[in-house]
Formats: sequence, structure tokens, C-alpha cells
Amino acid sequence: MQRSKKKHLLQQLSLKESAIHFIGCTAQDGSVKQPREAWEHDCQYCTCDEATFNISCFPRPCALSPPINCTKEGFVRKIKTRLDDPCCTETVCALLDRMLWLTLPLLSIAECDIKTCVINKTACELGFQPVVAISEDGCCPIFSCIPKGVCVSEGVEFKPGAMVPKSSCEDCVCTDEQDVMTRTNRIQCAPVKCQTTCQQGFHYVEEEGQCCSQCQQVACVANFPFGNVTIEGTVDVTSDGCCKT
Repeated sequence: MQRSKKKHLLQQLSLKESAIHFIGCTAQDGSVKQPREAWEHDCQYCTCDEATFNISCFPRPCALSPPINCTKEGFVRKIKTRLDDPCCTETVCALLDRMLWLTLPLLSIAECDIKTCVINKTACELGFQPVVAISEDGCCPIFSCIPKGVCVSEGVEFKPGAMVPKSSCEDCVCTDEQDVMTRTNRIQCAPVKCQTTCQQGFHYVEEEGQCCSQCQQVACVANFPFGNVTIEGTVDVTSDGCCKT
């Protein structure tokens, strides 16, 4: 009987010691915090109240961001999480990644607000093609025209090496050399080479208004066993092809 009472007394003492050992606050992660103990959880400072064993938490203070004005075209102020302290935020004006504009040219991305941009699309002349770039000190798209590397003549584009129709007295070709004034490729022309060598009895006679004239018969040619003889005089070619002077 006495042994049973002693065993029961020891169990009660053990339970009291356990209760005394685990007196405190149960933290958010299930751990037991001692009275007046402080810890940080989810960007908050927490403490265990020694009287009530309740947990009191308040946001961890953050340093104030300095005043910032976004003066560059296309930028607006944005609040983002600090890289060095995920619990705090900061106000920034960050430059948009230029590569994003190449794949998503007309969208508002990151800290750039394209709705604030003044966009002037330029229609390009013949021989030029439109391109879009990002300004050096901003994030707004800038449209411009750059040469295609072609020749332009009479409202038509010609690639280098192509023949370019001009006057009937010239042979013209598009070169790969750029004209510094027009920024289009130069067209190089040369006079048409005329065949001025005529057969016996014919002379090359130039005609006004014609680039290349023709050989006209000015003498009859008689064929003899010893050779051909040119007979000068007034030439009259009959309908059967005979020549007489």
C-alpha cells in the first residue's frame, strides 16, 4: 500500500516538472518560446509575454526610401521588394531590359510605362526600312528609317547588280556603293556601245536622235574571181536585191 502511494507521488512530481519545463509560448512553427524571449517570423518581431504567455508581434521596421522623381521618358515610380532585404520595399525608376523590346515591342513591362511615351512612327521612303530602338537614357521606343542597300529609280527599287532601265543610249547597273547624300546605292551608267563596223559597200551613217545608227549602202560590190570590186556612184537596190549605179 505504501509502495503504491509512493509511486503515485513520484508520477505527480514528474508531471509538475514537465509542466514547469514547457511553460511558455507556442510559436508559429510549433516551437516553445520562453517568457520574454524574442524572435523574428514572417518579417515581424515577436515576443512571448511572461504574464499571459501570449505572443505579440509587430512589423519589422524598414529604412525609408529616399525621395525619387522619374524624369526620363517612359518611366514611372514603382514599389518593389528590396534585393538585399525581402522584408522591405523601395521606390525605384529602373531601365527596361532592351532585349525585351525586340520581342515585345509595344507592351508595358517592368518599371517602364509605355503609355507615358510619345511615339512617332515614321513612314519610310523607297530604299529605306523602319527599325525600332530604345533611347539611351530612357525606355521608350524610337522609330527610324535605315537604308535597305538598294538603288531607287522611277519609283522602283533595284538590288545591287541589277540592270536599271534609263535612256536608250545608256546601260545602267545598280552598284553596292552608297551615295552619301541620298543614302541609297549609286546607279552607274555607261554609253551604249554601238556597232560601227560595216561590210564592204556600206558606211555607218549617224542619225539625229538615235543612239546607234545603221550601216547604209553607198556603193555596189561586184564579185569577180580575183576579188570584190566596189563600184562607187548613186546606188539603187532593186526589189530582187540587185545593186546598180
